[in-house]
Amino acid sequence: NREAKRLDVYGRKVYSTWGLQLHISNQQAIVSRYTYTTYSAMVKFMDMLPSDFHAKILALVEEGRLISRASLQAALDGADAATRVMATGVAMRRGSWLQVSGLPYEVQKTIQDLPFEGETLSSQKKLTKGLTALKTAEPPSGPSVSIHRQCSRDFSMRSLNGSVIRTAKMAPEREIGVAGEGRVNHLARARDNPSRLQGPNRPFEGACG
Repeated sequence: NREAKRLDVYGRKVYSTWGLQLHISNQQAIVSRYTYTTYSAMVKFMDMLPSDFHAKILALVEEGRLISRASLQAALDGADAATRVMATGVAMRRGSWLQVSGLPYEVQKTIQDLPFEGETLSSQKKLTKGLTALKTAEPPSGPSVSIHRQCSRDFSMRSLNGSVIRTAKMAPEREIGVAGEGRVNHLARARDNPSRLQGPNRPFEGACG
């Protein structure tokens, strides 16, 4: 599915780009806080200066505090915006995975509505509704079913029933395509060692664990 892969690549670029912006904003916040602390510490040395300069030093300190405070607020706003865009990138990649997962539409819609964090994360009501829809859905059939769709469904059903499904070896040769027996062996080894399929650049293969 080219459209899903393009969406995944775009979401990955969005996430990495704004992840860099988040690091930059964090560094700006550190520098701004250090500047504010430095200006505040200058008050301690006022007694060492002539009394004629006290008013000027106080004005300089207040001006420096004001500037550093504004810079700190801008850095915090930039970090907040970066995290929101990064969350959008995560949602894009999740949507691309759902497009090629082969899961029923009801399950896809339920997964898309799940929040990223908080007390309602994977709430029992939504989770039960999605798993029930998956359990009662008819499995896809026919030679056009891809190995990824079959792996995704077998993995989901294995999670529901708690049984061990030998996903790779059950896949018929005509569904595997050009890779043939080598692909079956690779998936069988990956089943025994799921970490072989995990990585930041391989988002579509984790469902075959």
